[in-house]
Amino acid sequence: MRMSRTLAALCAVAALTIGAAACGDDDDAPAGDGAQAAGTEVALSAQGGSGLSGTARLVELDEGRTRVTIALEGDDDGPPRPAHVHEGTCAELNPAPAFPLENVTGGASETVIEAGLPDLLAGEYAINLHQSVDDLETYVACGDVG
Repeated sequence: MRMSRTLAALCAVAALTIGAAACGDDDDAPAGDGAQAAGTEVALSAQGGSGLSGTARLVELDEGRTRVTIALEGDDDGPPRPAHVHEGTCAELNPAPAFPLENVTGGASETVIEAGLPDLLAGEYAINLHQSVDDLETYVACGDVG
């Protein structure tokens, strides 16, 4: 009898654990859909001898909106770094930003932009980071999206 109560308690705990994991907040799921969202990762390479590199993760939230999450390595104590999605490539960048992103602070930022991931992937876009708010002319990292 004692063994069956222990087994029943373990099964109940396992069921609750699985249920909680299944019901957790899935920020990557598109609105109104339980399916996993489409996403892509862009490698951010150092520019101008900055030594800064990292990744930008792009996840489609719903039609016409994409979350851009930047993780910059080795920049925990750096100044806030402006970041943008630009038309073009890192080699030939349109200097006017297509979509502004939140400044990278402590090596990270997250922004939702009004652009669909399929459109970003189909076009020529790059994610570009600047030295600081006061030094926008110096590029420190860049990655081609499409």
